Amino acid sequence: MKKKTASKKSAGRRKKSPVARKQDKAKKLIASRVAEAMEAKNWKPTDLVTAMKKDNSTLVYTWLSGTHNFTVNSLIELEKALGINLLAEGISAARKKRTTRSKKKS
Repeated sequence: MKKKTASKKSAGRRKKSPVARKQDKAKKLIASRVAEAMEAKNWKPTDLVTAMKKDNSTLVYTWLSGTHNFTVNSLIELEKALGINLLAEGISAARKKRTTRSKKKS
């Protein structure tokens, strides 16, 4: 009698931790915000590359994929090129959350 084995696809797949799910969500959100800002400016990836003084438009497609792990430097460069805030909102939300927790403890 043959033993049942898990398929290769499901065997290597593990349930993501809450932190990993939050990281994935943040990457997708950043990609979405970048895409929206590019659309508002009527920019193609080559326009963003030019504005950022980069030489590889493939990088923009990687950013827009929603899977790229951005560096803080890249985020700051994107903010400057697109005229948007990517970091400030997250920092403000984190501060509000800490302030709310501090008030509850008092």
